[in-house]
Amino acid sequence: MKPGFAIQTLAGHAFDPKNVSIDKISINDIAHALSNLCRYAGHCRKFYCVAEHSVLTYRIAKELWPDDLEAQWAALLHDATEAYVGDVPSPLKVLLPNYVEIEDSLARKIARVFKIRNTKDIRAKVKRVDMAALATEAPNLFEDVSHWTQIQELETFDHLFASRSFCGIWKPLGPGASLKLFMDTYNTLKARRDNERERAEICTN
Repeated sequence: MKPGFAIQTLAGHAFDPKNVSIDKISINDIAHALSNLCRYAGHCRKFYCVAEHSVLTYRIAKELWPDDLEAQWAALLHDATEAYVGDVPSPLKVLLPNYVEIEDSLARKIARVFKIRNTKDIRAKVKRVDMAALATEAPNLFEDVSHWTQIQELETFDHLFASRSFCGIWKPLGPGASLKLFMDTYNTLKARRDNERERAEICTN
């Protein structure tokens, strides 16, 4: 394959966004890329990566629905596509129908790899916690967010931020710490989810 026609991943895969091979989707690649990818197109006051955002989104889901591991799992991995297609800001994304089509196709394949349930209820829950994460993050990352009217009345969850300074001010994690946080969260939640599924199978047999 010619250079420029595939994305080189950390694991050494040549990842073709237009012809995605499921066996090239790796949680290690996803975690590494998301921990190095800054949210808000890099315009926030401090570096804040997609991996840390993903963990915050998961934590909000866990607080709202402590028994719904499927919603928590979907929340943690809701931005996994961005490891391969980047974090395109929403105002730009709506102008790029080909991008949206590629991202949607990739999302379906990631859902197959990680067995993410794509029900209407889970999609609604992920949307809710993603917006709650935005409402929580934005006032801490920008001087003025008054134009984001859609988040003005939303509940915020500052107490779920991963890191705070000695005086209680949020200090976003760097890439290395975010990578570890994401993978620790992923492994812990995966184990809980696997155990619950095993118990459910035993009860039905």
